[in-house]
Amino acid sequence: MVKNISIALFHDKESIVMQDRKSRSKYGERYGFWGGGVEIGETPLESIKRELIEELDYKPPKLIYWRDYNFIVGNDDIILHLFLSPITPELLKSQVSEGDGVVNFSFQEILASEKFDKIDKAIISLLISHLKT
Repeated sequence: MVKNISIALFHDKESIVMQDRKSRSKYGERYGFWGGGVEIGETPLESIKRELIEELDYKPPKLIYWRDYNFIVGNDDIILHLFLSPITPELLKSQVSEGDGVVNFSFQEILASEKFDKIDKAIISLLISHLKT
């Protein structure tokens, strides 16, 4: 089965904001990116905008489609539609309605820590390369 998921990467040149998921973990993850499944009849952009309102009550001033990232979990083909957005003071003050808060990590902290899964680390590595170009 193919699962389409839209994800927002809130970042600056050296760090990224993630969701603290300890109370909402679906797969044992402690931290995750903001976003969720693309619903039937919805575009990835519509999906991420909806998810950010639902999860953060936040409308980013800038939200740009970057790329897709595909991987397989069991029998599922996962397609992550990745969107980039800057970290803003409004984002950091958002009222989180899903998860336990907004947490800022340096890219290097994520890459060096066992708290993050290999998909998160792969996406961060791609983002670092993208920001260098």
